[in-house]
Amino acid sequence: MLVTKWTPCFKKYTVISVFVLGGSISLVWACGPWFPNWLLIQGDQEILKAPSTHYKQELKRIRQDSSSMYKTVRSDKNEAEQTLDAALQDLRDALMDSSMDQSGRAQVIEEHRVARKSLLAYRKALHQWGAGSDTWLLKKPEPPAMSVPKVTEGLPTEFALYFEGAIAFHQSDFTKARSRWLKVLELPESQRRYRSIWAEFMLGKLDVDTHPDHALIRFRHVRSLLDQGFVDSLGLAASSLGWAARSHLRQSQYREAIDLYLEQLNTGDVPSADVSIRWTLDRAFRKGPRSFADLAQTPKIRRVVTAYLTSRHRSPWDLHVPEEIELVNAWVSAVEGATSEKDPLFELLALAVYQRGLYDLSERLLGQAPRDGILSAWLRSKLLFRKGHIQAAMDMLTQVVEHFPNPQDMDATLHDSGATRSLIGDQPGLIYRSALSNGSDQPQGELGLHLLHRGDFIKAMDTLLRAGYWMDGAYVAERVLSLDELKEYVDRTWPALTSNASSLNGVRFSTQEETTHYRIRYLLARRLARENQDREATAYYPSKWREQHQLLAMNLRAGRSSAQPPALRAKALWDAARTTRYFGLELIATELGPDWAIHDGNFEEGVTLKARQSRDGNTKLTPTKEELRRAAETRLEPFQRYHYRLRAADIAWNALQWMPDNELDTARAFCEAGDWIKNINPKAADRFYKALVRRCPDTEIGKAAEQLHWFPALDENGNLAIDKPKPPDSVSVE
Repeated sequence: MLVTKWTPCFKKYTVISVFVLGGSISLVWACGPWFPNWLLIQGDQEILKAPSTHYKQELKRIRQDSSSMYKTVRSDKNEAEQTLDAALQDLRDALMDSSMDQSGRAQVIEEHRVARKSLLAYRKALHQWGAGSDTWLLKKPEPPAMSVPKVTEGLPTEFALYFEGAIAFHQSDFTKARSRWLKVLELPESQRRYRSIWAEFMLGKLDVDTHPDHALIRFRHVRSLLDQGFVDSLGLAASSLGWAARSHLRQSQYREAIDLYLEQLNTGDVPSADVSIRWTLDRAFRKGPRSFADLAQTPKIRRVVTAYLTSRHRSPWDLHVPEEIELVNAWVSAVEGATSEKDPLFELLALAVYQRGLYDLSERLLGQAPRDGILSAWLRSKLLFRKGHIQAAMDMLTQVVEHFPNPQDMDATLHDSGATRSLIGDQPGLIYRSALSNGSDQPQGELGLHLLHRGDFIKAMDTLLRAGYWMDGAYVAERVLSLDELKEYVDRTWPALTSNASSLNGVRFSTQEETTHYRIRYLLARRLARENQDREATAYYPSKWREQHQLLAMNLRAGRSSAQPPALRAKALWDAARTTRYFGLELIATELGPDWAIHDGNFEEGVTLKARQSRDGNTKLTPTKEELRRAAETRLEPFQRYHYRLRAADIAWNALQWMPDNELDTARAFCEAGDWIKNINPKAADRFYKALVRRCPDTEIGKAAEQLHWFPALDENGNLAIDKPKPPDSVSVE
């Protein structure tokens, strides 16, 4: 037989669940690499962007506020195996009360197990046949034939009748199935303790699509039978709530359906109830506002519908269409007609209309919400900013950030797969501090934009870093702060760890603070190294790269020392050049452009000075002249992707000045160093080609270079390879 289971207030926390979408719409990638969130390019639009609620979290909170006497029966097994186990256990219990001896009981149980396994095998084969029936290129096979299992002799009557109905059900003989299950219910109560609920449940399923009103009675009776003490080994009373809700849905009775799905949620069947509620709301919204007045009558359903409205993760242009605006206006009218003023739900309604561009209505609804809500304050800040009241908006936003929950106060039971940080306040309620998996904190990030606009660069960087917007903080650290300012900030705010420093050497981090500590010190280390402050830089490198950096610095010092003999200087500088070329990304690369260590050098995507200068979309939080001046002064020269390869080539050039002419190793070094940069800067590579031809004309490599007018290919041993590349068209070779 198949049984299918289908704010905080500034003193207290608000009753709203808020899930902040931390990245702008333009940064949502359908596929491909993962990019972190950043704010600085979007500017004003990031401040004005509406938050979005997390629908599932509102359901969790509703579940906390209510309960159900019916509970879902959980199992690690699949549905078929769970049903088989329950059927056999019920049979064992029933036979224990019979006069049958132990041997007879064992035989009946085993024969019934075989019969049920036969039925399940047919069901599995039928499912596989159906799953493959859409292979339109092939001829559709015949459905599997059913080997009708035998009803075991000696089965108690209720089990025999029920199993006969199950066999008929799988033969699509629903009339016979119904008659057998009705016969179960006609037995005296004492003879149907184990199969009454199963039979009633399946009778309801037979009616749910054709006679939903009859099905409702059946499912109600399922729960009544449990209340009377009948056995419910599969938790069908809990499952009947979802099926009864479906019966209401068939009759477009959305309020009744959602109410039952919410009770199903409280039984512990969260996945099914979650999907079902959302599907019901989708249907109700497609029908238009006709059902809104009815839905608004129940407080719990008002909360669910409003959370659904504010969690429809669509692009702004999809939310601003007339149909969406009509729906949200109708829902606001329905809620206003059903509830009193100063209801916390109004701040969520204010968010819904703000998302759809109805800013005046949003402001009016905020007037009907409690003034101490975090979400209310955040929306008021955005509305003030929209009107051009920048300082007032920043003051309001500062309060929002100050009164957000602290991470250490999180309720771990509500942590949503690493996607959000949550907190339960001292009154029933839930508010979300953060957004995507990197823990970015949108309100604090917005405050960082305000601070940067005011020219408070160090505080802006600190705010952005603590908000989880690493790329934005890195831009300020790398391009806006002076090296001394950055070093003083890091020493004061992110000092070297002692006891648990080793915990920062892995790929994964337990907290955002550890991640930021690691990254900001590493960024400073590379910036110091680029400024040739190697002795200072060493202490800031992760232990993984500290020794490599020390070796690089030692070779550079030896190679630049006039006290060293030429051969030693040549070797030291050449080793330093190769280290810079092959480990430059880890030792001296910029976090953002031009090297993009943040993306492991693979992509050029993120915050740039050019984007800041364009002020595209920025009319209020424009970069200051001081920011742009500082960013221009910190520009690398040449400002080119893989700049460390060019730097490595320069070190190699100095090494080659101490190498003898017409030596194989010298020719190899010219060829290798030129190869590092010939694709990214052919003109810079050209000097290596010319010097190779001029200084090593008698070597095989030099001769090949002169013949090719470019670098010959070398094999892994440094000898001439068979393939002979041609010089690029963009290089004029003399």
